Amino acid sequence: MWMTTEPAAAAVPPQRVGWRLRLLGGFALDRDGDPVALPATAQRLVAFLAVVVRLLAEQLGVRPSAQLMALIEEARGRSAMAAGRARG
Repeated sequence: MWMTTEPAAAAVPPQRVGWRLRLLGGFALDRDGDPVALPATAQRLVAFLAVVVRLLAEQLGVRPSAQLMALIEEARGRSAMAAGRARG
């Protein structure tokens, strides 16, 4: 199963497809055709988020990539707030 951030009908050359994630048959993540190396713990987290976001997106009728990006941005914001509290 591959998920991509590009619409299926987009006329994009194969080497420029954005982010792609493969979960079945082993974990693989690449960006624009270049593999992205992640430690095993990060692979598990990305796989979990991808599945959960996909299921939620199907229920809500929204694009999974948009939902995943929103979750990532929210997590970054919370992390920055926590780092700010720890510093000050």
